[in-house]
Amino acid sequence: MTAPAPSAGSARRPGPAGARPGEPFDLLALFSVLWAAATLFHLFRPSVPLALLRLDPESAANLALCLLAVALLLRPRSTGLLVALALAQLVEFALSMPVISNHYVIAAFLNLAICACFLALRVRRGPVGAPRQEFFAGWSPVGRHLLLLTYFLAVFHKLNADWFDPRVSCAVALTDSLLAPLGLDFPSLDPLVIYGTLAVEGAAMVLLCMPRWKLLGFAIGMPLHIAIGLVPYSWYPNFSSLSFALYALFLPEGLPARLEALVREHPLLLRIPRRLSLRLAPSLFLAGALIAAGTHLLRVFEDPFAPQDFAVEKRVMHAVLVALWALYSLPIYALFLLLQRGKPFPASRGYWWPRPRALAALSSVFLLNGFAPYLGLQTEGTMSMFSNLHTEGGVTNHLILDPPPYLFDYQRKVATILASSDQRLRRLADDGLGMVELALWRHLREHPEASLGYRLDGDVQRLARAADALAAHPQPWLTRKLLAFKDVDFRRPKACSH
Repeated sequence: MTAPAPSAGSARRPGPAGARPGEPFDLLALFSVLWAAATLFHLFRPSVPLALLRLDPESAANLALCLLAVALLLRPRSTGLLVALALAQLVEFALSMPVISNHYVIAAFLNLAICACFLALRVRRGPVGAPRQEFFAGWSPVGRHLLLLTYFLAVFHKLNADWFDPRVSCAVALTDSLLAPLGLDFPSLDPLVIYGTLAVEGAAMVLLCMPRWKLLGFAIGMPLHIAIGLVPYSWYPNFSSLSFALYALFLPEGLPARLEALVREHPLLLRIPRRLSLRLAPSLFLAGALIAAGTHLLRVFEDPFAPQDFAVEKRVMHAVLVALWALYSLPIYALFLLLQRGKPFPASRGYWWPRPRALAALSSVFLLNGFAPYLGLQTEGTMSMFSNLHTEGGVTNHLILDPPPYLFDYQRKVATILASSDQRLRRLADDGLGMVELALWRHLREHPEASLGYRLDGDVQRLARAADALAAHPQPWLTRKLLAFKDVDFRRPKACSH
């Protein structure tokens, strides 16, 4: 018996949600889905819905991000929606400066590449624009660079004495925070997690560059990000989901077609998303309603991700959010491995080179930003997260760049906070922490009525009112916006901190 020929209607049946009849689900569409999801994970924290209660530019940017991300999930083949989301993320980044979160910085560089490539193609080709494949090939190499450079910088920053000290190593601290709620404690694993983290990050970086071994890079690299997202120390699926989107840029071009074939064999997988995608306006209205409901629900939680003093409700909420991350990340990891198994990794000539070539400068600036701590510049947003690194005061625990080769003096002057009427500064005083002088006066500029006592270069200064001394500490606007610094821990060895 011969199979019946497909009808005209079935031949034009849409594939994954958002794809129009007859249009393939390509790598650009797959990336768009993961980028939109990463945006939602980025927004999925208490400060965002609570901020929506305020009518300010940052709240408007967060709301725009949410609606654009939902729209892109429903229309993943829309280049215009991807560019609009990238622009909105850049606006949010600008409003949030100085930025301390590493995933903010990575996203900003890739969004710059996306927008610059789109603009360059529009200038070259006019309003018609460029084919999807040319657009994707133009900026995607920058995304590959960013993931590899993030791994490189993460490994390089960890080459310090305190990372290898089990008493304070962040590798041990984060592993313990993951195992402690389960009642588990394995001190004998400390060397394994310390050296294993370096091995996994370094191996993933190398293997992703080797077509024959790239699948192994996926196999060992992505579980690290899954585990990071599950760590209860704070809310890290925002960083891990962004990393998943960057991993998608390393996939072979034929994978989305194989994914689409799998979906066609099991149409129930996307029946509901497909119906939603055909009704974009109601879906966006539903998203807005969920945001509004979530805003009021989250008002009962001060900070469900606080590492200490969890209330029962906070624990429950954190567990729900971590479960959402597991339900998202594990199937994607399995799909990435299963659909690539036994398949070649053809790479085009432009796989590593963006177009226009000037976009490669973004990767160079990203690398330079990663070395900022050693140059005397900022210590936040440099991919040094949870590395035990310190470089302040002209002293470092790094095993290679010791002493740090400062080209700038911002980190040389560190103030020890003694007392203050300001809540944040009082906490630093209680904990025996300090601040880089520039960061201290930036904070006082925002809290001019605070009183303060601090020690700098051996001299003790006391101010009844910070506003009286602001004129003696001018700060250029660009410096205030670009440079972010961690609180300075004077203890040695240096305890684990972000």
